[in-house]
Amino acid sequence: FLTQGTYGHLGAASFFSGVEQLPAGSSLVLGPDANPVITPYWRLPAVPRRDKVPYDDAFRARFRDLLIDAVALRLRSDVPVGATLSGGLDSSTIALVVDQLTGGAPLHLFTSLFPGTAYDETPFFEAVVQRLHRPIVHRVAPSEDDWQDELLRVLDHQEEPFGDTSILAHFHLMRAARAAGVPVILSGQGGDELLLGYPSLVNAYLGHLVARGSVRAAASAWKTWSRRSGRSRAMLLQAALLHSLPMGVRDRVRARRLAHLADIVSPSLRRQASWRRFERAERREAFDSYLAQVFTRFSIPHLVHYDDRNGMAFAVEGRMPFLDHRLVEMMFSVDYEALFHL
Repeated sequence: FLTQGTYGHLGAASFFSGVEQLPAGSSLVLGPDANPVITPYWRLPAVPRRDKVPYDDAFRARFRDLLIDAVALRLRSDVPVGATLSGGLDSSTIALVVDQLTGGAPLHLFTSLFPGTAYDETPFFEAVVQRLHRPIVHRVAPSEDDWQDELLRVLDHQEEPFGDTSILAHFHLMRAARAAGVPVILSGQGGDELLLGYPSLVNAYLGHLVARGSVRAAASAWKTWSRRSGRSRAMLLQAALLHSLPMGVRDRVRARRLAHLADIVSPSLRRQASWRRFERAERREAFDSYLAQVFTRFSIPHLVHYDDRNGMAFAVEGRMPFLDHRLVEMMFSVDYEALFHL
């Protein structure tokens, strides 16, 4: 968690001596001499701003058709397929598309309940369930009594520290899926990153406007987003200015701010963090570069890592339609202006 927050993901490194991870989007082949050859088979596209396509009705129609196809591909299975559902737009979309594609066949849905808390999404979840033809709902309410034992169990399967409590809730969902005899689960993972739904992405976009000299547009967007989000203008301005810095400088500022935490991470592990290599490898517009980091260094590697390990703890396969490479390539080709509705 500390190395991820300060320097980025570990790349090929791991927390085990002599054990490395295969980089994302790569294949490994053992040749006749038994030496491994690692070859990238896919990388994020780098689309110049002049080649960006408009975010218009035609684009949205193509995206909708491609998302439906991405879900259809991930429904192929010889065993029952279910879905996680929180009530958010991403997982709700997946559930509704599955219902449409299967003609209203019974659909196993798994959700975490936190009644009486700020995290309770029951009203949104129930609104989606009401629109499905034959939902089979599995409501999972994690207990507070055994959280310490569960934390150690999850850490054992994750094989590295983590700082996101949603991983614990997801672990319970995968256990429930196995108990229900549903070994394949579709999720909305990646939807927020793909469709720029996080406030941090708005911060990055404001910084991008400042960095390219669009000060008037940045000021207007800053006022609009502050009003809509309820965040103070001072905090939003600070975040935007940080994102306006060159990537290498921004990383150093972030590292300095977390230096008191990073001191407990061993120097050898810090050296293996991949941000310096990433900075040299990327040649993109400022916002494209940040979004590429989200997909290759921060959020998406984190999500895919914990989703896969939690699932495999119970022999449950996780599938993520929003991370279909065709959808990702499509979103990197679009003009972001309209997506932020600023």
